[in-house]
Order: sequence, then structure tokens, then C-alpha cells
Amino acid sequence: MKSKLDQKKVKAEALKLINSGQTKQTVYDELVEKYKSRFEIAQIVRYTASPDKLKQYGIWNTLFLGLILLVTIYSIFEAPFVSIMLAFLLYIVAQKQFKYYYFNNLFGSTALASSFTILVHQDFQNGFGLSNYALLLIIPIALAFVLAGIYLPYYITPKYREQKLHYRDPEGNEKIKVVHFFEEVKKL
Repeated sequence: MKSKLDQKKVKAEALKLINSGQTKQTVYDELVEKYKSRFEIAQIVRYTASPDKLKQYGIWNTLFLGLILLVTIYSIFEAPFVSIMLAFLLYIVAQKQFKYYYFNNLFGSTALASSFTILVHQDFQNGFGLSNYALLLIIPIALAFVLAGIYLPYYITPKYREQKLHYRDPEGNEKIKVVHFFEEVKKL
């Protein structure tokens, strides 16, 4: 069943409330009261970064954006197909689309696995050459992609906790209501 919730409108409203200084829990409670869609509201509120979180961790996001930009420029000349994937990641990070940061994990993990495989294969076949040093440079960059893909969303848009509440309706039937709780994460 498709939801009739206008996500753009709710996202704009959530952003406005969070920017006004309200906590995510308060924003969630207010929006659920208005729109009655708990799970979708929880997702929207989770991935709406508060200004203080963006200020606190924005430098890390900017450094990661710079790293992606440098790797993208380099890959345009060396591996054009890779630069297309990197341009996609560049867009995600520039727009602060924290919901899609797992693509950074995927890209970094693939680069790590490929680099290790090529490094080991070349080491046994041809000895340690110049291309192996380039691979050694790729490994920390790929590791940075994986770590940024994990930790930036964790600190900027932390997960919420779900709790099922059992209650009885006016007719005496037992019902279950899922409630979401937003908790702050410790600083990096």
C-alpha cells in the first residue's frame, strides 16, 4: 500500500522545526500527531540533520567531499567508468544525503577488495613494481570511504529506537502501537 504522505512537504516542515532548535523527539511527536504516519515520519526526522550536528561534523563531511573530488578528477583520466560512480558519490556527499552514504561503503569495500586482490596477485607474479605503490595509495583512500560511510551518518543522523507498546482500545481489544525514540550519540 502506497503512502499518501507528501514526503517533500513533511521533510521541509521537519527541517524548519529542527532548525528552530527543537529536538528530534519533539519534532517527531509533533509530526506524528499531525500526519499519523509513524515509520515514515521517523525516517524523515532521522535523516534531517540538525544545524548543530552539521556544524560539529561538517568539517569531516567537507574533507570527505574534497577527497572524493580529488579521486574523481584523477579517475577521469585513468578510469572514466569509475569517475561516473564517483560523481554519483560526490553528489550524495555534496547534498548531504546521509540516507545514501552506504554507497560510500560499497564503493570503498569494492576498491579495498580489488586492491588487495591485485596487490597479492601481482606480488606473486611480477614482484613489487610501480603499480603496486599506486595500489598502496588506493587502500587508505578506500578505507576512508568505508569509514566515512559508516561514521558520518552515525554521528550526524543517529538511528532511532523502536518500542512496541501494548494497550487496549475502548472496545477492550489488545492493540500494539510502535513508538520511535530519538537519542543523542556521544561526540566523536
